[in-house]
Amino acid sequence: MRLLTLVLFGCCWLAPYSFCQDIRVRAIDAKTGEAIKGKTIRVQLTNPPDNSGRLGFSRRDVFLDEKTDSTGTAVFHLPNPPFATVVVGTGGHWVQCSPINYKVEDVLRSGSVVENQCLKLPNIAQRFLPAKPGEIVIFLKHWSLLNPEVQWPM
Repeated sequence: MRLLTLVLFGCCWLAPYSFCQDIRVRAIDAKTGEAIKGKTIRVQLTNPPDNSGRLGFSRRDVFLDEKTDSTGTAVFHLPNPPFATVVVGTGGHWVQCSPINYKVEDVLRSGSVVENQCLKLPNIAQRFLPAKPGEIVIFLKHWSLLNPEVQWPM
């Protein structure tokens, strides 16, 4: 009887996590194609009003921070209920050469690798195709005032 009680309690306690999904954000140096290790990645999970796709801030948004591992990957556990959009940001001395917002449904279904959008840098996105379901590959370029080839992506 005690074992049955423990099993039932365990199932009830773990139930909210049983349908959770993960999104993996992989940070790649746009110039070298190498993984960026130890970089803090921040995601904003949001539901744009009226499905307009316009981004903003809402009290209901969720912000998560994770550091990349040795493969340049940060793993984010999506809370329930699901969100429609994930916004990826990096900050620091890095320019993001990839889009910042993605539809969660598309990422979970097929992943996302988008061509490097920083000017005067080689397109290395083909090396990371096809994307894995649940994965976003972002390309970053180290920023400095002495680096004239860095352009902010539009």
